[in-house]
Amino acid sequence: MLKSWNCSQIGNVHSWVNESRNALDDIQLEISTHGPSVDRFKRETSAESQFLLDLSLQSTLLRDKARVHWLKDGDRNTSFLHNMIKIRRLNKSISSLTVARECCSSGS
Repeated sequence: MLKSWNCSQIGNVHSWVNESRNALDDIQLEISTHGPSVDRFKRETSAESQFLLDLSLQSTLLRDKARVHWLKDGDRNTSFLHNMIKIRRLNKSISSLTVARECCSSGS
């Protein structure tokens, strides 16, 4: 649902990021080869702000996708969840305890 809405209402945000990054790279290459000028710096500033805006949109889209995925699949008791619980229990368990310079282990 989110993918179709993205394509129909907004467009392909990932291609926007690539295009704006390429435009910024082109302007920076032009500055490095032809030298700095006021016009080139203005174009670079504009391209950089467009790139940052596109990155922000992409970040928002990916965050929303993750939220939709979590709402759809997040409450399941998956094998991943159970494996993580096992790992946490193993890492958090107390195998030995030292009391008054005497070591008490779980086997004794």
